[in-house]
Amino acid sequence: MHITGTVTKVRLGGQGRATKLEVKSSYGTHIYSSYYGKVWPGMERIKTGDKVDILAERSKLNKNELFSGKSYYIWELKHQGQIIINYNDVINLVGDKEAIVNRYIHYWLVISFFLLIYALIRRDLQFSIDE
Repeated sequence: MHITGTVTKVRLGGQGRATKLEVKSSYGTHIYSSYYGKVWPGMERIKTGDKVDILAERSKLNKNELFSGKSYYIWELKHQGQIIINYNDVINLVGDKEAIVNRYIHYWLVISFFLLIYALIRRDLQFSIDE
């Protein structure tokens, strides 16, 4: 979703906390967050009342959407004609993080498979001893 709107609130992140921009547009007022708590160079210049262009994706894992409203992740952010968050940089950042998570998921799947095989063999051995 591409929106052009006015910033109504800014909360700079850092150290694992996402930067959040509350932006009023023709779609309503929503919260737009940066990925993984990264503060991109130039974000500190964004002030309340500034116009921004944002390419965003809806946060599908927002548990509090009923109370806090819809929230979105920023894929690209333009402020005063400058690209603050570049789409390609976000793709690389998200891809790297997902690759790490996928690696650990694969490890757990392999370990779980071997534990299942061990449990089945043990059950079969126990069953044959009881006969």
